[in-house]
Amino acid sequence: MNVNPHANTQRTIGLENENNSLSLGQANSSQKVSQDSESKTTQIALHCLEEPQESICVEIKNIVANLSPETNRTELAGKVECLVKKLNSINVNEEIQKNLNHLQLDLYKEGFKDLSEKIRDRVPFAWDDLPPEMQHYILSQMSFEELLKIPPSSKEFREVVDLEIIKILPQLSFEELLKIPPSSKEFRVVVDLEIIKRINNNKIDLSGRAFPSIKRALKNHGAHLTYLGLISGECTLPELADIIESCPNLEEITLGFFSRLKSLADVHAVILAKFAGESKLSQLKKLEFLPGSIGLKGVKAIAESSLNSLISLKLVGSDLGDEGFACICQSSSLINLKVLDFSHNQMTPEGLHAIAEAKFKLEELYLRSNQIVSFANNLDNLQDLKILDLSENQMNAEALETILKLSEHALTRLNLSHNQLTDENLPQVAQLENSKLKVLNLADNNISFRGIEKIIPLIPHLTGLYLDNNKELDSWGLKLILKEKPKLAELCLSGTSIGEEGVIKIFDFENFSFLRKLNIGKIELSNNFWAYVGGLNFKQVRLGSNLEELELSYPEDDQEKIRSLLESFPLKRLGIFIPLEKLLGNDAWELIDNLGLPYGCEITRMLEN
Repeated sequence: MNVNPHANTQRTIGLENENNSLSLGQANSSQKVSQDSESKTTQIALHCLEEPQESICVEIKNIVANLSPETNRTELAGKVECLVKKLNSINVNEEIQKNLNHLQLDLYKEGFKDLSEKIRDRVPFAWDDLPPEMQHYILSQMSFEELLKIPPSSKEFREVVDLEIIKILPQLSFEELLKIPPSSKEFRVVVDLEIIKRINNNKIDLSGRAFPSIKRALKNHGAHLTYLGLISGECTLPELADIIESCPNLEEITLGFFSRLKSLADVHAVILAKFAGESKLSQLKKLEFLPGSIGLKGVKAIAESSLNSLISLKLVGSDLGDEGFACICQSSSLINLKVLDFSHNQMTPEGLHAIAEAKFKLEELYLRSNQIVSFANNLDNLQDLKILDLSENQMNAEALETILKLSEHALTRLNLSHNQLTDENLPQVAQLENSKLKVLNLADNNISFRGIEKIIPLIPHLTGLYLDNNKELDSWGLKLILKEKPKLAELCLSGTSIGEEGVIKIFDFENFSFLRKLNIGKIELSNNFWAYVGGLNFKQVRLGSNLEELELSYPEDDQEKIRSLLESFPLKRLGIFIPLEKLLGNDAWELIDNLGLPYGCEITRMLEN
C-alpha cells in the first residue's frame, strides 16, 4: 500500500481554505446586514425630521387661511406661541422660511404686528426672497429702532431700507439722526444734509458726544451750515479752525465756555477775528458770546476785525465795563451793527458817552443790569433805536425824560422794570403828538396812581403795558389807564392792589376785545368776581374776544370756575398762581390736572411768593 506523505497536509490545507472561504462569506454577509441597517436607520431619522417640518408647514398654512381682522387675538396669540416653540426645536428649511414670510406679512396686514414680531425674533425675514412690494409694505410698518436692527443683506435690499429711513427723516429727533449707521454714499449725503438743516433751524450746539458725527457731516457739506453753536467748551482751537474752514457761509455764531476758560474764550475771539481778516466769515451777521465767555482782549479783537456784515453782537455777563463798551462804539468795521446787547457788564453812565462816537445806527440796545443812573444827552446816534432795555438799573428823572424823547423818533419798546422808580422820580410827560412808543414796561417799581397821572400822554398810543408788582397801584390808577381807551394787546397787573374791583373793570372795558394777554395773577378773586364772569353773555364775549393768554390766582376748591373761562375765551395758555400753602397739599395739582383742556391750550403752574 503506497501512502502519500503529503495527503494529510493537502487535506488540512483544503479544509483551512474552505473554512477561510466560509468565514469571509459570513463576514461579507454581516457587513451587508450592518450597512442595510444603518441605511434604514438614516431613512427613518430623515423621515422623522421631515415629518415635523411638513406638519409645521401645514400648521402655518392653516393659520394664514383663517387669518382676518376679526380673528380672535387670544386664540391667534396661542397658536403663534405654540408655533414659535416648535420652531425652536427644528432646523428651518427653505419651505418653512417661505411660509413664515407669508405668515408674517399677513399678520402685519391684518393688524397683528406684535405677533409677527414674535416670529421674527425666532426666524428673521429672508428679506431677499420677498417680492419688492412685500418688502416695502413690511418696512413701512416698522419703527425707526426696528429698521436699524435689520441685519446686513444684499446691496439692493439695503437701498430699500435706506429709502424707508429717508421717508421718516423729518420725524426723527436730532439724536436719532446721529444714530443712523453709515451706508451708501448717496444715503449718507441725504442724512448729513438733514443733520445740518436741523442745526440751522433749531440752533443746535455742536459740542458734546455727538461732535464727531457732526464734524464728519461738516467736512463734506459744511457749505450748507449757517449756524454754529459751541457752548460747552469742548471744541479745541484746531477744531474751531477746521469748522470755519469747512463752513464758508456761516451767518450766526454762538460761543460759550466755563468761567475757568475765559482766557481760552479770548483766544477763540482772536481766531474769529483772524478768519474775518481772511474773508472767511464774510456772511456772518450774528455773533454772541455767552456769559463769562469773553474778556477785553477778545472784545478788542472783534472790534478791530473785518466783520463788516455783522448786524447783531451780544456780549452779556462778562464784566467788560465802560472800556469794553467803548471798544465796540469806536470800531471802524462794525458799521452795520443794528443790535447790541451789553447787559450785566458793570457799565456806568460815563461809558454811555461812547455811543456818540459810534459809526453804526442801532435799532436795538440792551443794557439790562448795569450801573446806569443817567443817560447821555447826545442822542443823535440813537434816533433809529426801536427797542431799549434799561431794566435793573437806577435811572433818575432827568435820564427818563431824555430817553422818552426817543419815542418821537423810532422807539417802540421801552423796558424800565426793576429801576426803583417812584411817583417822585417819574418825569411829567408832556403831550406827545407823534409818540411811536407801543410797549412800556414799568414792572417791579414803586408806582401808584400819581405816577400814572404823569405818563398819561403815553397811554393812548400803547399796545402793551406792564405794571406787575407795583404794590401801590390801586383801582384808581387802573381807572386812569382805562379812561384813555388804549387798544392794549398786553396788560400785566399781577401783584398790584387793583383788587377784584379792578379786575372786573378790565373785563368790562370797552376795548377788552383787543386784549391778547392779560396777567392778573396774585390778585385775590372772590365769588363776586366769578359771579360777575358767570353773568356775562359768554357767546358774545367769545365772539368779540381775542384773549389767548390769561394768568390768574388759584380759585380755591372749584375747578368749574377755571373751566368756565376755558369755555368762554379762545385761550392758548392759562397761567395759575398757586399760594405756597396750597402747594403743600395735593388739592391744587388735582384741580389743575383734572381740567378738561381745550385743544391747543396749555396750563402753566406758577408759585406765588
